[in-house]
Amino acid sequence: MKKSSVMEPLPPLGDMVFAKMFENKEAARAARGLINAVLRDAGYPQVKEIIEVKSQYTLLGDLIEEAKSQGGTGFSHGGRVDVRALDENDALFEIEVQLYWEPLIVDRSLFYDGLMVRDAFSEGGGYEQLPRRVIINLLGKGVRRAPDEYHNVIGLTYLNGSKCELASERIRIHNIELDAFERLYGSTPTEGLSELGVWLRYMLSGYRDRKEERKMIDNTKELEEFAKRYHFAADDPQLREKYEFIMSGVRDEATRMNRAKQEGREEVLEEVAARMKAAGMSSAEITKLTGLTDKGSAHI
Repeated sequence: MKKSSVMEPLPPLGDMVFAKMFENKEAARAARGLINAVLRDAGYPQVKEIIEVKSQYTLLGDLIEEAKSQGGTGFSHGGRVDVRALDENDALFEIEVQLYWEPLIVDRSLFYDGLMVRDAFSEGGGYEQLPRRVIINLLGKGVRRAPDEYHNVIGLTYLNGSKCELASERIRIHNIELDAFERLYGSTPTEGLSELGVWLRYMLSGYRDRKEERKMIDNTKELEEFAKRYHFAADDPQLREKYEFIMSGVRDEATRMNRAKQEGREEVLEEVAARMKAAGMSSAEITKLTGLTDKGSAHI
């Protein structure tokens, strides 16, 4: 009897898939929906108009082609989407949505913000013309690990005094900790989730089930455009080819990892686990391959 050839759906949080979804301004409505879900959850002004959307999809594709030409294998380089937008008060700001599984993600965010500031100064102008930036990090492994929170907002504040007083509105970082969300709300029905919770559920598992997807869209209408962009990207045979090439790198790394495990080289296991996470693999899959657990690794 012939086995079914149904292909496993590509994960929206795989870096190539996420980058394909937000390749250009055609994804403006989907980007606005996701960003506003994060901003509303924290009580900040909403995005009114998207001016520009771009991702690293072309760059990642070029890196894959280069690897192929050299007889190598592909691997994840992290997915990032850059958005320029106007908020409800007509203030211009830049938004970065980052898929990155890095314990020092806040330091990384500040580093790249510094590069943006440098570029802004190189174009002329003073401090008052520096762009405001909102950075949204979708983290597989949390860095704060608060017992009852999965959305943490980071800003520049004064440390003295009894109140948390904001020192500057120029940069704000939203860390969305997906492992904390799963821990807190993994068994909660869709109807009992917050708006942002529905978005996260969709990106983590809801995309696999069209019936569940329909229920989520009925619950959160702005998710519909995101789902359309996802299916448009996931149905692209070239994207699947690139994704499979990246996963070939995962399998090669698994072989390297097994060798490292036999030799007791834990630092190699950690490096491989981080790269597997960035490729869109679940914590359960990584644990199965590496033997690492959430108690012993920063990437599970």
